Amino acid sequence: MAGTGWILGGHNPSRRGVMLLLVLAFATFVLPSAGRTLAQVADPRLGDSVPYYGPEGDEVATVAVEEIVDPFRGYDQNSPPVRGNHFVLLRVVVENTAGRPLQVDPAAVALQDTLGFLAFPLYVNRGPEATEIDPDLTYGEVPPGGTVRGVVLFQVINGAELARVVYQPSRDRLVVLADLRRETDEGQAVGGTLGPSDADPGWATAVPAGDAAVYENAAFGFRLAYDAGSWEASESADGLTLTNGVSTVQITGSDVLPTQATTCVDEVAADLAMTSSRQSYALIEGDDGQPARAGNAEAAFAIFGFTGRSGEERFEQITCVALPGARGVVLFLQNGPLPAIAAETTAAEALLNGLSFSE
Repeated sequence: MAGTGWILGGHNPSRRGVMLLLVLAFATFVLPSAGRTLAQVADPRLGDSVPYYGPEGDEVATVAVEEIVDPFRGYDQNSPPVRGNHFVLLRVVVENTAGRPLQVDPAAVALQDTLGFLAFPLYVNRGPEATEIDPDLTYGEVPPGGTVRGVVLFQVINGAELARVVYQPSRDRLVVLADLRRETDEGQAVGGTLGPSDADPGWATAVPAGDAAVYENAAFGFRLAYDAGSWEASESADGLTLTNGVSTVQITGSDVLPTQATTCVDEVAADLAMTSSRQSYALIEGDDGQPARAGNAEAAFAIFGFTGRSGEERFEQITCVALPGARGVVLFLQNGPLPAIAAETTAAEALLNGLSFSE
């Protein structure tokens, strides 16, 4: 902020590609070591003005999601969504309620589906006329008492059931802007979703643009784009190993593990629990007793805590994603120090941004 004003959002505005991230799917789950809840007590509805607080605890802005269009088909036909995905549009309004300028960053807005996956904004070519009539919400400064409106667009995998609009200004903060399930449960339309029959053949999820490095596993038909500035990579016959100096993530393909994702997670956990380097291997629970696990047959995760050989407390996140055609699974295995669980699991979420697979 450099002392000039508030910043609404902490993401680099130049990185607005599609992100499909796996996060804790239970909105009230609290990491015991972090002591932070990942949701508000009562989730707002579409159109509600949600207060946004500064570091001193004072309200500095309100944010409202006025409308959602799902699927959004008003894009330039020369710039369609990535195969297997469709566009979603949000209309967002931000009001600066503080006495100093407010920096608005639309890249911090995200859509969360019922599996916990997140999609972040990206640029969608809607043509000059449509953009002039209904402009994008852009990164910029809003004066005290000022209001800015604009649209934010996303790319979402076909068949996903949207649950919430959330705001993630930093790694340790998540603000719910709208509970989309409340709208559909009470009969208020938020738009239809495209089913599997609408999916295009080919790569089924988006690979982010930019200067990302790309790992491709030809044997299992998947690839992973990742931020080479954040992760140091090592490739081997077994797969890809990434480290950021705190935690390590191993990404492998397997046709031996169960193709049902939840069963895959359970089997991997059972095998790891038998190793001598992991003592007291147990599923982590939040302060409210909810387990750190979620998923279905296509994608699932669980987070375990254990004591290492030297007595250090560590965590392990197991994520299984089924490959199309029941040809195997992609296994993400993250290991790191327990005190860093909040920051490190958030860092690992971004890796799923780059996961894509051929059908």
